[in-house]
Amino acid sequence: MFPSLNHTTAIALYGTTGAIALLASLSALTRRWHDIVAIREGSTRSGVVGDAPKTGVLGYPQTWAFFFGKFMTDGIWWFYLFWLPDYLKKQFGMTKHEVMIPTFIVYGVAIIGSIYGGSIPLTLMKRGMPTYQARMTAMFLIALCPLSVLTTQYFANVSHFGQLASTFAIAIICIGAAAHQAWSANLFTTVSDMFPKKSVGSVTGIGAMAGGLGGVIILKLSGTLTDTFKDTPQHAYFIMFVICSLSYLTAWGIMKILVPRHQPITDL
Repeated sequence: MFPSLNHTTAIALYGTTGAIALLASLSALTRRWHDIVAIREGSTRSGVVGDAPKTGVLGYPQTWAFFFGKFMTDGIWWFYLFWLPDYLKKQFGMTKHEVMIPTFIVYGVAIIGSIYGGSIPLTLMKRGMPTYQARMTAMFLIALCPLSVLTTQYFANVSHFGQLASTFAIAIICIGAAAHQAWSANLFTTVSDMFPKKSVGSVTGIGAMAGGLGGVIILKLSGTLTDTFKDTPQHAYFIMFVICSLSYLTAWGIMKILVPRHQPITDL
């Protein structure tokens, strides 16, 4: 089991880690800025701005690719955010104070995933891979990581792994949370890869709405499952972890079907 930690200390530790991560991120961005500019100047994306069609951005499959990318995955983060303490309590009998350290660890690792997950496409672009291909390749690799979440309930079996069960489960959930943030960092950038600057805000807003809808569905489903399996909550969480593990590959597949190759928008 993890040691207890009071609420104030947990918030202070998380805030401190966030500040350190922010400074590290800014430093990394400063070092990489010129590389990114050079790569983008050599890409095939057009910056031509024309008259926007009456159908607006909704008439483009690129918009719907981003829509489904957000719809299928944003709710997974909200599940981790809101249901992790309940899971730790029901699976391992942790108190509200004992759940604070593992929750802090999950969020801290997620920050690392956000920072370094976004650098994967840059590495591929430096090796000559086109921007969109590099982005989608990185997102595919990231989408494979949450598959490990399928094993959460196996390693969370206290009768098999004893006190190490909670450590194993938290480690696996950390992988899922970090993968989500890495996915999200790359997903947002696909909009600027394909749309002119004046349309980025509109498409991003549509995606945010999709993510919100997906979040509502996931949270509602989580509550329904925990009520249905009130006496065996491990079954409810097994179902949720299956959803968490498969959502990213499903989203990637939908995006790839809608936009199979780099198709920048030039008539908006």
